[in-house]
Formats: sequence, C-alpha cells, structure tokens
Amino acid sequence: MVVLGYFADNLSIKHTPTIQGNGTSEIVVTRDSYIFFWISSLTYVGPLLMSVGTFCIVIACVVVMETRDKVLEIVDVRKRALVQKKPDLYDLVLAEIQRHEERESLRGKPSLDRFNTTLYNYY
Repeated sequence: MVVLGYFADNLSIKHTPTIQGNGTSEIVVTRDSYIFFWISSLTYVGPLLMSVGTFCIVIACVVVMETRDKVLEIVDVRKRALVQKKPDLYDLVLAEIQRHEERESLRGKPSLDRFNTTLYNYY
C-alpha cells in the first residue's frame, strides 16, 4: 500500500487520445485528482494496517505461551502428586533423634527430653 501511495502521481494519470480535424491524433495527459487523493492516502493506511497486524501477532503469541505454561503447570502438579517428597536434612535429623529416643526407652535407660527442656531447668 505504501508503494502504491508512492507512485500516486504515475497511477492517477489519464491518457486520452484526441483526433484533430486534419486527421492527426494527439494524446492528452491529465491527472485525475479523485484517484490521486485515494491512492496517495494509501501511504498512511498501509503502515496503520501493518501495525495492527503486528499487534495481533504479538497478542496471539502471548496467548499461545500462556496456554502452554498453564498446561505445563497442570502436568507438573500431577507429576508432583505421583512423586514422593524427598526428606529434607531437618526432617532426617528429627527422625534420627526420635528413633534414638525410642531405642533408649525400650532399653529402660532415661533419655534426654530435648524438645521440652527450658533454660530455667539448668539454673
């Protein structure tokens, strides 16, 4: 469209042949102002349509990527439900302390209660 608007001068020219009284013909060149106006306005309409098309492409890409992320998130949640949680170091330490206390209680020896001890018991 921009290219058509650039060549508006050439595209709006009318060639009309006229025959003179002595039998010779002459070509009269005139410019149609109505056609010139509409073709030259394409210079402004072309970039406007291109920008609207580019905006639509960007919106389509965003929608596609958001949908893809949503689907992957749902699949990821399903995989997490199937996979057992690996214990953290803190959980392993607590489990080992509880196992040690259970062994000591089965032997009949007194064990230290590490969880309910307060500072004023030491003074």
